[in-house]
Amino acid sequence: MPISESKGAAASDGELVQKAKEGSTSAFDALVVKYRKKVYAIAFGMTRNHSDADDVAQETFFRAYRALSSFRPGYEFRPWLLRIAVNQSINCLKRKGRRLEVSLEEEVGSGIVTDVQFDNPGYGLEQKELAARIEAAVQRLSPKLRAVFLLRTGQDLSYEEMAKILRISKGTVMSRLSRAREKVKGMVGEYGENTE
Repeated sequence: MPISESKGAAASDGELVQKAKEGSTSAFDALVVKYRKKVYAIAFGMTRNHSDADDVAQETFFRAYRALSSFRPGYEFRPWLLRIAVNQSINCLKRKGRRLEVSLEEEVGSGIVTDVQFDNPGYGLEQKELAARIEAAVQRLSPKLRAVFLLRTGQDLSYEEMAKILRISKGTVMSRLSRAREKVKGMVGEYGENTE
């Protein structure tokens, strides 16, 4: 039986969730395919480790599948799924005891930013170094601030979407994002002053 009844039209998340609740593994597989990159991006942004990000992504989808029966119709699937991804990422960091309290000099020199694509030959060394400093600074944020920062910059979500995902008020999202930006700016500035 096809996932979508209409010709060529992709099924909505709501339709896929309903079919998955009714036992359609292909419907849940379609949700996994649709959201696996977003879930992995959140997990990797939080953990900075490919193996941990793979584990977090797998655990996120496993937990989502097990909890589908309690998913309420009328709610959006994406914020619900991304909330699971953020929570699993934070749990992973707690289990590993990772605080990422290393100096920016160590982070920038560690190769942690090798995943960043700089295909443009005009992209100068200074821009690459600045991107590395910013990424290292983000990794030094607390998990709560890092989650807000990554959801905004990496997923380009609205404040309302972030509030749904994190189950906090829009005002709290805005406050955390402001604090995260200030901390990153301060850490990047400190690093720049130390290298001159």
